[in-house]
Amino acid sequence: MMIGRTPAADGMLLEVLSRYMSPILARSVLGRAMSKAGVSGGRATTADLIRIVPLLEDGARLFVDPAHHANLRRDLASLQGAQVVELEERRVRLRTERDISMARTAAREMVERMGARPLIAQRVATAVSELARNIVSYTPGGEIDLIPLKSPKRAIVVRATDQGTGIRNLDQILAGKYKSTTGLGVGIAGTRRLADRFEIDTGPNGTRIEAEFQL
Repeated sequence: MMIGRTPAADGMLLEVLSRYMSPILARSVLGRAMSKAGVSGGRATTADLIRIVPLLEDGARLFVDPAHHANLRRDLASLQGAQVVELEERRVRLRTERDISMARTAAREMVERMGARPLIAQRVATAVSELARNIVSYTPGGEIDLIPLKSPKRAIVVRATDQGTGIRNLDQILAGKYKSTTGLGVGIAGTRRLADRFEIDTGPNGTRIEAEFQL
């Protein structure tokens, strides 16, 4: 990766890293972080900083004196600061097939703006799609709330609620023993596998599912 041919974001990142390690090592650390962030072609823009900076913090710490970790974190944060967006919770109401697509798109956009890697963004979008489809297909309606978290770690909470009559055979579904001909249960079990935290409460007045994904 040639400094003279890279966009401004690359130059800024390399300049910061080179304060704490050799230029050759700085290029190597930056290259790995960009690859993990899904930035292709060896080029990064300022819009990519929100994904690259957290990865750089982790990767660079291995080669930097612990006494300088705080300064490195501060310098990298100063570059990222202009890109940080305060995200608010978002609710998507679910009644039709079109609402499923809206929920999936909203979830993907939120986690991408939070700096999630492509694989994690796909996990979240898939889980939201499954939960939304269950609500539209088997209940009178409901909603999905997307809740961004910044501490102690970046994460998103997906909260799905409906006004249905509850889920029968829940224990079998969660144990993976329920064989459904309609698809009900597949989305719940799949979301549980994808999530870092999963909770469900169901009864005659509806179902509430909360799944958390660390970014």
